[in-house]
Amino acid sequence: MSKKQKPSAPISFARQAAQGDVFLSKIESLPEDAKAIPHPKDNSVILGHSETGHHHAIAAPPSAVEVFGSSQPRLAYLRVNADFADLRHHRDFDTHTTLRIARGVYEVRQQREHTPWGDVTVQD
Repeated sequence: MSKKQKPSAPISFARQAAQGDVFLSKIESLPEDAKAIPHPKDNSVILGHSETGHHHAIAAPPSAVEVFGSSQPRLAYLRVNADFADLRHHRDFDTHTTLRIARGVYEVRQQREHTPWGDVTVQD
């Protein structure tokens, strides 16, 4: 039986950060071909889908965060309109530290790893 972890204080970053298989990189502005993705009704913006159901998500209304798609399968964009948004890993054990994302625009990449069988998405 595992003990439930106490949540740690969110950490901030200046340019780049990773949480499991999600990699964030601050950029100047959205590219012209970015396409808005509808905001979920439950205000849970998932940036990384976990194979175990323990997603990497931001709980925020559409006025605070927006997500945009890309023509590349492992790339999306995030715009934080509020002072900050917290990216949480929704797992009670062996969880990643919450990332505090400052106002701005970010690339959101699903990290890959190289294997003898080709590139695969990192499993978190």
